[in-house]
Amino acid sequence: MSVDFRLERERLAALSVDVAHLLQSADLASPETHAGREALIEAIEDLRDVLRPEAAIAPPPPSDALAGPRGLAIVVGHTAVAQGARALSPPFPADSPATRVSEHNEYAWNTDLAMKIKALAETAGVRCEIFFRDGVGIRGAYEAVRSWGPEATIELHFNAADGRARGSLVLYGAEQSRPWAETLQKAIVRTFDRQGRSEDRGIFIPGGSRGYDRGIESVTKVNPSALIEPFFGDNASDAGLAVRKKAELARAILEAFGAFVRRDVNIPADGGGAEDGDPPPVAGDVPDVPLLRELIATYRSVTPVVQGLATDVVERLKGITLAQWIEESGWAGSQLAVQHFNFAGMKGISEVDRILREAPATKVEYRAHDGVDTYLKFAGIRDFVTGYFLFLERSPYRGWKEMAMRSPHDFIRFIGRTWAQRDGYASRVINIEQRLVAAGVVRSDGGLTKPGEEDGPALLITGALSSERIADEGATAEFLELAAALEAAPRLAPVFPVVVAQCGLESDWGRSDLARVHANFAGIPWTEMLAEVAAPVPHPTDPTRGKFCRFLSPTSFVRAFLRRLDNDPTFAGWIDNIDDGARFAAFLGRTWRPNDPTYADKIAGILARIGSDDGGRDPIIENDDDDTHGGDGSTTLTGLVLQIKRVRAEKRRGMKERTVSTYRVFHDRRPVAGLSGMICEARGPGDNSATGRQRGARIKAGIYPMLTHAGTREIDGITAFKTFGFTSSIEVRRPPMPALRVGDTRYRAGILIHPGNGWLWSVGCMNPADDIADARSDIQYVHSRARVIRLIEGLKRELGSRFPTTNNQTIPRLTLEVIGEPPPASGDVLAGDDLDAEAYARAELAAAQA
Repeated sequence: MSVDFRLERERLAALSVDVAHLLQSADLASPETHAGREALIEAIEDLRDVLRPEAAIAPPPPSDALAGPRGLAIVVGHTAVAQGARALSPPFPADSPATRVSEHNEYAWNTDLAMKIKALAETAGVRCEIFFRDGVGIRGAYEAVRSWGPEATIELHFNAADGRARGSLVLYGAEQSRPWAETLQKAIVRTFDRQGRSEDRGIFIPGGSRGYDRGIESVTKVNPSALIEPFFGDNASDAGLAVRKKAELARAILEAFGAFVRRDVNIPADGGGAEDGDPPPVAGDVPDVPLLRELIATYRSVTPVVQGLATDVVERLKGITLAQWIEESGWAGSQLAVQHFNFAGMKGISEVDRILREAPATKVEYRAHDGVDTYLKFAGIRDFVTGYFLFLERSPYRGWKEMAMRSPHDFIRFIGRTWAQRDGYASRVINIEQRLVAAGVVRSDGGLTKPGEEDGPALLITGALSSERIADEGATAEFLELAAALEAAPRLAPVFPVVVAQCGLESDWGRSDLARVHANFAGIPWTEMLAEVAAPVPHPTDPTRGKFCRFLSPTSFVRAFLRRLDNDPTFAGWIDNIDDGARFAAFLGRTWRPNDPTYADKIAGILARIGSDDGGRDPIIENDDDDTHGGDGSTTLTGLVLQIKRVRAEKRRGMKERTVSTYRVFHDRRPVAGLSGMICEARGPGDNSATGRQRGARIKAGIYPMLTHAGTREIDGITAFKTFGFTSSIEVRRPPMPALRVGDTRYRAGILIHPGNGWLWSVGCMNPADDIADARSDIQYVHSRARVIRLIEGLKRELGSRFPTTNNQTIPRLTLEVIGEPPPASGDVLAGDDLDAEAYARAELAAAQA
């Protein structure tokens, strides 16, 4: 959100004068004057929030809205600076000196309520995210909500007046929001057992004529949305009711959402956990359940034969698939597992004939959390294992083998999107896998240990790392930036490879929720000692895990990492252990994860995989004149690679800066004839954060997956860009235009390779072109379009039957490799004569519309 701070400060000053006049009013006791004063105070507080952008809490990444609006957005009313109404204590809890907010006020109470709602939504499979007004104000929070694309939005508040008033009310701002407001009010009234009009205060649109000016800014930003005031915190009876009924209120709000969108929301009776309750008491962090012991023992002895996958690849899948079965069966405690040996919740609905024949299996009616349905029944665990891998051969999981060859975590993230269709599924499975590794059930390479076997330490390498091997682990662009920042930190120089390996272990090479959303690559929990370099945030997918540190960049993370080592007594003496990599890894095992006896061994195993063979220098981020990434027209990556190598940045008077690059396709490191040329992007530096989205910058250098595409953006009512189904017309901007999509770009949703025209059509996308000699050269639409089509057809030809047949599918074995971050252009040139204002406006409009 772009803010004119001068204008906002002037508004703040003007509103302050208005409040001063009201405070001097002789009629201050009148309801109208009181309500007006409160509304102005809230407006001033909102402006204060906007003027403190450093306090902003990063919102969830925006949706590309391919499936339309989905889920529930929760906005927490007020901020850590202006915390809202104050409740009585007791019955509200005493204020904790350990926190920077007051537990008596709206902000803290509703932050906790939001986390409770989100935790319930997670167990019910409902897409749900929390948004804060800190640092961005009401307008900024709702811009983030709009980008995320919910079906409904709720803003959480509570009321305060004169200590005598009590009751519940809901505000809304437009007719489209009225049904949502009505549904919420009914749920709140039922939960708090409100009686009569003084307690059931109803729903209404705020405004002076109703005597309630507050809330109008919040309820008019998106639809459907509503603002709830479920109780009066300064009324002892209401405050006590709220404290006692808080968990019920969270459940009622989520159930109201289900009623509003007309979908069943099945929340377990205890609010979460597995199908048949929480895991039983654990032994060695793995529940001591006879059926689970039998499952592990049998799986150790069986290696399924999977056509197209090498035996060692299947072996490495055992840890993650076992973790998935544990997630699905509640640690082998579900009745589906106990009665029918179906540990994965596999239904017997479509494409199961082969499973029935070859596993073998039968069909059975079974009542799960979502009602009675047809499931697969197996005679034993061996048959189940066979049936599971046959189940993956069905059409919904086409491409799973390519993901399995990348890594077990790529595999579970790929199938998880279809298997469970709820947020956080893959992350929960990976967390279970890590518990199994810590318990000695799963090896660090993903296989299962044998009875009595220990996953012993590998050779510890501390001299050099291979950037190619780090990339082969599936590292994100942000993780590669982290590795470079660690290498550049003088105090970590002797052991920086150990820390890179540790962060790879903790963050799944930058793919964990904490790393992607908050640049927290080591699961660092929130502590006041890091307040200067971090901000406290809830866990992105599991708020019940407490608060964690949010960092602005990998560089900030490195500063915090060192500060924690220096100031936390747990790590006292760390500097005495950095003369030897093995000793430092052992030190981290004792201090960072003291409950994991194999932590140092895991780090050692990772180092053995990512170390440079010759022990020489192999910097993580190569210089521009280094030919490691294709200075000789090559790539170090295997498979199918679309390589974009940035050459320069350039300016033209009256236009925004653009980046000029070359592109080339390689198949197993050999160039593919006819698939090369030039390509233009937006200005640098590359940035995949929310700031980069706001600046319209190019994406960061790094490695990305690619997808086929069909988005929701339209031109004249027609989808703007498609991989399958683009128009045959060569008319400029005639939709649908051909395109491919770049994946895993963090906040940069909708990054495409699509045709351009003129100077540039991009706020982050890439436009192929013929020769771009200098800043006088323009992109010709007809040639740019032809190059995109040639690229699509060439990739189809190289991949054959593996290329997807529909839009919005990951393209297997294809990697986008973006190399280089050229500095800003030093000057501009003219394209003939100076561009006049009209020409500049036309160019800007074309870029925006593209």
